[in-house]
Amino acid sequence: MSQPHASDTRSGPTGGRRAPGVPQLPLPQGSPRRLGWFTLMIAAVAAAVVIVVAGFNAVVDPYGTVGTALFPTVTWTDRALKVYLVNNLTEPPDVVILGSSRAMKLEPEYIEEKTGAAGFNAAVSSGRPIDAWAFVNLIHDRWPEDSAGYLWLLDVETFRTWPPDPGLLSTPRLARYLPPDMQDGFGLDDLKLLVSWETASMSLRSIEKQLRDADPGASTEDEDFAADGFRVRNYQDDRLAAGRPLAAGIRYTTRQATKTYQEGYTALDPIARRFFEKTVALMNEQGATPVIVISPQHPEVTAAVEDIGWGDRHEELVAYLREQQERHDLIVLDYTDIDSFGGSPDDFFDGYHLTVPNTRRVVDAILEEHPDALR
Repeated sequence: MSQPHASDTRSGPTGGRRAPGVPQLPLPQGSPRRLGWFTLMIAAVAAAVVIVVAGFNAVVDPYGTVGTALFPTVTWTDRALKVYLVNNLTEPPDVVILGSSRAMKLEPEYIEEKTGAAGFNAAVSSGRPIDAWAFVNLIHDRWPEDSAGYLWLLDVETFRTWPPDPGLLSTPRLARYLPPDMQDGFGLDDLKLLVSWETASMSLRSIEKQLRDADPGASTEDEDFAADGFRVRNYQDDRLAAGRPLAAGIRYTTRQATKTYQEGYTALDPIARRFFEKTVALMNEQGATPVIVISPQHPEVTAAVEDIGWGDRHEELVAYLREQQERHDLIVLDYTDIDSFGGSPDDFFDGYHLTVPNTRRVVDAILEEHPDALR
């Protein structure tokens, strides 16, 4: 058998033996460098797209995780909504209304009609002293040179032991006023949201909503708020319009109240007291004398829960507020009993929530006792 010629046994590009007769192909010159630059360009374009998407989502902030409050959030919480409305105010309010959902039907327009003082309703669902603390700071930081008056409806149940509302913790413009150990902070999950296309889609929906709503008042499927924070319409209005009897609402509220006291509301929560005192002190530093009103409730609810703990907590709250009057400048009015302000038992949505005719009677009674309180 003949042997291959020496010239046909050359090494291939990897140092191995190449088959006879296969020509050596030259390697393209400079291809690794060109490939490297191409990869860098792709990476740079991708990074730029991510930065643009993240920046767009951060500015629009559809989930309220950044706290710009320039557009309405697509995930509804009344705390974020009230921040959005504050952000849209063109003038500082003269009177700020604080409290829970029981205070949402207090009309800033009615207070202005009676006193000439423009107002803003900053009450939020299940509002507690920690919420009031955050909103007072928010409004003061927005207009540091101005001082507002305050009307604060305090429910007896406001001082039960209860964690901060998730809506407060997830609203950055408010959460920043809380102690560090209470703040959620901006974490990895929030960063992932900022760079996602789904969030970009939600941002477009938020902008679309802003363009669709001519006025700065934001709305949702079941809640409508005016630009001054007044709750124009909610599910209770719809039930009332549909003919739901007041007695059904009172029964529901009574069950809620009974559960609260049967579950062991045995003392005013110290954390709630601390935030109440901090908030009143801040109001006083701003030159304001807040009007503190213990929230009215339907007499049937009072009769049902008075002997199972409500009476003791009401008495403790009144004593606590009288004690605070010795330390701070505040007006305290106990309007739990509707006779104290000329209220009607028929002008309730349920056992807790007043309709507008009763909230107007509350304002009238305050001004009759303290004519200059809300001016």
